[in-house]
Amino acid sequence: MVDESNALISKFLHRHLNLLPSAYESNDSARLTLAYFLIEAFGIIGECLPQQSTISYIDYIYKCQLDFGLGGGFRGSLSINNPPIFDPSNLTMTYAAILLLGLLRDDFTRLDKPGILKSIRDRRHADGSFSPTPTNSESDIRLVYCACATSTLINDFSEVHIPTTIAYIHACRSYDGSYAQMPNGEGQGGTTYCALASLEMISQHLNQSSTLLNEEDVSSTLRWLSQRQVDGFQGRTNKDSDACYSFWIRGAFNSLKAISSLPPSFDIFDDAQDGNFILSCLHPLGGIAKYPDELPDVLHNCLGLSALSMASNRVDQAKSLKRINSTLNVDIETLDHIKRKMSVR
Repeated sequence: MVDESNALISKFLHRHLNLLPSAYESNDSARLTLAYFLIEAFGIIGECLPQQSTISYIDYIYKCQLDFGLGGGFRGSLSINNPPIFDPSNLTMTYAAILLLGLLRDDFTRLDKPGILKSIRDRRHADGSFSPTPTNSESDIRLVYCACATSTLINDFSEVHIPTTIAYIHACRSYDGSYAQMPNGEGQGGTTYCALASLEMISQHLNQSSTLLNEEDVSSTLRWLSQRQVDGFQGRTNKDSDACYSFWIRGAFNSLKAISSLPPSFDIFDDAQDGNFILSCLHPLGGIAKYPDELPDVLHNCLGLSALSMASNRVDQAKSLKRINSTLNVDIETLDHIKRKMSVR
């Protein structure tokens, strides 16, 4: 990004790293997710945290880990810290914790991999979906993504039953080629990303002849994705552009190319137009907001930066940003670090 914009983003991140505004209070039990959005954004703009801060952050993250006997996985924070039966680990927080540890360049020697696998198994449903906690009745495509992403990061897909998970993803497919949060729901950009990214990760564990989407599926999904750019990107038909959907739609498109015969170089979006929209959401005091003239937040700031980073034609506003892996939403250098460390465990 241009120096002035980069400086504004950095100031926003440092303010929020030191003290989150009161608007985030209701998300206190999900601190690891909020931290991920902040630390990943630092990584995208290429800024490193002080070593002493890194050590204290890593120690906090591991305090959120439950060992195998207590169910495994990570809680979202220590704000509740009740016995695990009342405050169990959360699948989304486990995914965020592993990415955070990678962003902070941890060596993963304290990671309880058997516990993480147990936490995935305990949240798996017979229909192929997953829940955030063992006793939670909620299950949908977002948690399928978290299970697949966590399994990919720890390099162990043994607790994802691939045939039923594929069937569940297909059941979430809508008539127009998008994917809904659950079967028979309305398709939208975020859940379409979760579905296609999950299929991409699953494809790494199938033989070469397996076909996850037929030509008609690919064509209808491609049509739906191509219609989402207005100036930035909308999540659904007739909605306003929203900075986070620049990431969700672009990420879904990348995954669609990975699991189809579409060439890697194929593109359908106007990068410059999207870049201008995202920067129009940059607040004068720093941080990217959902819409122009709105207050920024850590989620839209991170996903807006991610979208700028992955613009295939590298718009002027994105030239200084680190490249990301859109399937896992983490910068390439961090993903390489995670893979390297996990391979020796």
